[in-house]
Amino acid sequence: MENSKFVFLILHYKVVEETIECIESILKFCDTSNFEIVVVDNFSNNKTSEILKEKYNNYSNIHIIISKENLGFANGNNMGYKYIKENLKADFIIILNNDTSLITTDFCNVIYNEYIESDFAVMGPRIILACNKINEYAYELPTIKQTKKIVAKYKRMYYFNKIHFTRVYALCEKIYNIFNNKILHRNRRKIDKSKRKEDVLVQGCCIVLSKKYIDKFDTAFDDRTFLYNEEELLYIRLKKNNLLSVFNPYLMIFHNESVAIKKTSKGMREKNMLVAKNRIKSGKILLLELQNIGQNELLERIQI
Repeated sequence: MENSKFVFLILHYKVVEETIECIESILKFCDTSNFEIVVVDNFSNNKTSEILKEKYNNYSNIHIIISKENLGFANGNNMGYKYIKENLKADFIIILNNDTSLITTDFCNVIYNEYIESDFAVMGPRIILACNKINEYAYELPTIKQTKKIVAKYKRMYYFNKIHFTRVYALCEKIYNIFNNKILHRNRRKIDKSKRKEDVLVQGCCIVLSKKYIDKFDTAFDDRTFLYNEEELLYIRLKKNNLLSVFNPYLMIFHNESVAIKKTSKGMREKNMLVAKNRIKSGKILLLELQNIGQNELLERIQI
């Protein structure tokens, strides 16, 4: 394992305390000396990048790079991914939210052993939430019909908030959901949090990319999105290229979910409009990909 280089990629935006906690957890728990950390400041524009640079100035294996604009989740990580490919020659890239932390002393060992066994391209961990519960998430794609309904939902959200009818929107959605519950909340099968599983959607708060993925792709994520649906589009990319994704419950991460969004949001209306705008854009891209590949064909190849 010591001959393999592990690079942790952290996307930072404004909330410096969580980013520092994430970095410190890597320094404390990383079980190999052959690792580096790349932090991408996604145009925080609040001098937190200067705090990070000063704090880690003497660490030769910690790199702070700064974007001149807010690139969003996908392209912010793509910026760091490109830097790693060009400069660090990683065997594994671990993409982490800045509100996550390593909590075990065998993190890299689990990744290495899984790669030796399965030759995976993408790997996801068991996610421990702040309430001490294990995150349960769907491992299959939404249907085309469901995706259309979700895009329509966020179009309504954007419109009502734009005209300052935030409360009216909330009431309308409650009524709408009563009559569309089966479509909007179709029971997508969930990860069994205790069992290893192949060919799954992995969650964006922690995604491990192996050399098999790194050598093949110039971007970590689809560069058409700003925020949302990165995991679904990544999954489709894998299936198109016959590459393996794995959920391994022995790989564990702590996730203090959405703390950055909560701390940086300026108001409910503004937050709703931002969410809706990006949900619509990403939803349309996902819908296009589902239609292009043919969902029935995709489901047959997934074999779930």
